[in-house]
Amino acid sequence: MLNQEDENDKRRSHQHNEILGTFEEIYGNKTTIDVENIFEKCKDQTKKALVLGRAGIGKSTFCQYVTYRWAKGEIWRQYELVILIRLRSLTQSRYSSEKKYLPIDLVEKEYFEVDDISDEMRQNFKEQCNKGRVLWILDGYDAFAQNIPEQLKGVFQHICETQHHILTSRPYAITLAYDTKMEITGFTDENIAKYIQQFFDQITVESINALSSGPKLQKFLKSNPSIWGIAHIPVNLELICSLWSSYDWSKTTVLTMTQLYSTITEWLCRRYLTRQNKKSEDMTKQGVYRKCNTELRFLEQLAFNAMQRKEIMLPPELLEETEIEVDCSLDDYPQLLNMGILKSYDDKPIGHLPLLLFYTIIEVRTGTGKITHTCSIINSGLLIYVSYIYRPVILSILPGTILAIFGWLTYCNVTKLHSTQRRCSFQRGLTSMVLLQTIVVMIPIIPFAIINIYQVVTSSIVKSDYRLSQEQLVYTVANIILYVSYASNFYVYLISASSYRKDFRRLVLFCYRQNHASNRIGIMAREQVVMKTNSTVK
Repeated sequence: MLNQEDENDKRRSHQHNEILGTFEEIYGNKTTIDVENIFEKCKDQTKKALVLGRAGIGKSTFCQYVTYRWAKGEIWRQYELVILIRLRSLTQSRYSSEKKYLPIDLVEKEYFEVDDISDEMRQNFKEQCNKGRVLWILDGYDAFAQNIPEQLKGVFQHICETQHHILTSRPYAITLAYDTKMEITGFTDENIAKYIQQFFDQITVESINALSSGPKLQKFLKSNPSIWGIAHIPVNLELICSLWSSYDWSKTTVLTMTQLYSTITEWLCRRYLTRQNKKSEDMTKQGVYRKCNTELRFLEQLAFNAMQRKEIMLPPELLEETEIEVDCSLDDYPQLLNMGILKSYDDKPIGHLPLLLFYTIIEVRTGTGKITHTCSIINSGLLIYVSYIYRPVILSILPGTILAIFGWLTYCNVTKLHSTQRRCSFQRGLTSMVLLQTIVVMIPIIPFAIINIYQVVTSSIVKSDYRLSQEQLVYTVANIILYVSYASNFYVYLISASSYRKDFRRLVLFCYRQNHASNRIGIMAREQVVMKTNSTVK
């Protein structure tokens, strides 16, 4: 037994290391390099370097850092000018499609939007570019590559082919060929320890326990490999430190990625409510989610739509589509996009990829909040039809109403006939059949209709798992009774009408006689064959 458990532990550990793309795996396959030596491996006369990095790893911070060090004269003194261009800002709305742009036009638009650049400055800039004295730092190709404006393709290609430059991007988005490729791998183990110490040193004044929180957090991270891996990403470590200072983790021994992102969501919701001047300190987790229910439903649907389109820069039409699907107007919730999940730039929100994936998983789930391995409806239009029309109307209200109306009309008509003439036994049987069938079908339809209408009315309420389980049980029982009622007509006819019972008995006897006659014909045919065979032999 012990050997089996050890083997299982080894297998789980191996699978854990294979699945998780942690920092240790990435960092171990690379050698470190100082930023001032970034161009040493460039063989071409035009220095080009591609710097890769995952979401939140610090690519934009790297660009600002090297620009700052150049401005202080610490690195790259061979360049007269270093230009930092955030590629996310090169959008269709900011650059007219009627103009052909040059490199100097990008500088003017990004840094001298109010003032005009003189012809002398333009000529001097052109000369510096031709001499190779200008270094371009192009930040964020992954967002820019999704939708490059047609009028900027030429100038971007010109800079990439003829100018010294550094291009940053997420690894999955790059299709350009570069001889020199580098990757920002994030914090080292020593960086994590130093960052945690500095973080809690700054809040020691606000909290007495902050001084001892740093070492506890380091110990906790190292005991949770999946969280330790993502903690090497600066933005994730900042979130983890903020959560650690806001929550009591003393009783938590194991933390998964799902639990972490769920806690991040709760923390962001509480901060969002605080900005709305709503107190959330005394609220439970479910209470916080209940207050932010509309906002969370919007973000879940938005994340799902973004993943379907394979976009992290969310265009206005995607926001409008999501508003319609969840019936949530951004005019009524103007601060929704500022919860911390999205970053706005040039009126286009940019999604944080790991959280978008997390909210997409939340969106594709069952009503109990559990991830399901069964088929589910993901088309929003079909889901609205099933929830608001098919189940409560077509399966519940409509058949019950029609049966009630026609049952009543049948009863009235039969009563009228009874007052004018004597009914025969067949008419009496038919009347009993119709009335009894109406009652039998109405009994299961009423609870089924009630539970469906109840689910529609309470669909916007955040419910506990226990309540959801109760509702699911009631719905399943009502559903089974409804389907069983479809087979009840046969038994209703047998019970209510003697003429129907006689006809059914005749049918059974007829089938029996037919089968019996078939058997007799088969025997006679076999005897004839035998007789012919004997005659032939004689």
